[in-house]
Amino acid sequence: MLPETRLETRFFRFSCFSRFPRFSSLLPLRPSASRRGQQGARPVTMRQEPDASVRPVANLRRLCACAQRLILSALLALPLTAQAGGIDRLHHFLDTAKTLRADFTQTVTARNDAHSRRPQESSGVMIFSRPGKFRWQIDKPYSQLLVGDGKQVWIYDPELRQVTVKKMDAALGSTPAALLAGGDDGKGGKSTLEKNFTLHEAGERDGLTWVEARPKNSDSGFERLQLGFSGNTLKAMELFDNFGQTTRLRFSNLEHNPALDPSLLRFTPPEGADVIRE
Repeated sequence: MLPETRLETRFFRFSCFSRFPRFSSLLPLRPSASRRGQQGARPVTMRQEPDASVRPVANLRRLCACAQRLILSALLALPLTAQAGGIDRLHHFLDTAKTLRADFTQTVTARNDAHSRRPQESSGVMIFSRPGKFRWQIDKPYSQLLVGDGKQVWIYDPELRQVTVKKMDAALGSTPAALLAGGDDGKGGKSTLEKNFTLHEAGERDGLTWVEARPKNSDSGFERLQLGFSGNTLKAMELFDNFGQTTRLRFSNLEHNPALDPSLLRFTPPEGADVIRE
């Protein structure tokens, strides 16, 4: 009984697909053994190794390309100050130094005069708070004090017990601190240096990057002045006035944006002092 059933089943399958050739074409066909032998195994492609003489050239090209990428990355990573000129450093200084304290030494010499008296030297402390407030205190070899409160400049000579009062605008050239502290109201306004002077690059000298400022107004009292920077730090100023004198300043112990006692930027004339208003 069982053999007949299997035979009928096989015949049914064959007859069904033979009647409907469209379905029989969907059946996977197994290749015969002889056909498989004729086709043979799939060919294996072997990777051809480059000529040994080409390898050093290819390696050198890869090394050069890698070196170029490293150099480019290093250049892009350089700080701006390493590439900036004197004008850029001055702008950065004025934009970031809202308050400043520094010790200074000052040397005043006459121009092209071999018989003039020896240079006058002094030292003291400079403080400014922008806009418009500063303190220029000379301690040695004599005492003198200049204070700008934003409206007026007070010049006090303790030895003479005399106080001279000037308007802020008229005292532009009274001290380098007035030049540095002037202007910049915190609303994008230009500093006194930027408004009243034309700026030029002055190259490298004494290990510093210099910028030269020439006054737009001939009544400023200056022929020109130069500012020397180490990085973004102001290290020196040189002022050439209309009287043939050169004032050289060197700054040390600079403190950027320190908290300042407001009383240092105000002045009250001592009792009994003569007050002269100009």
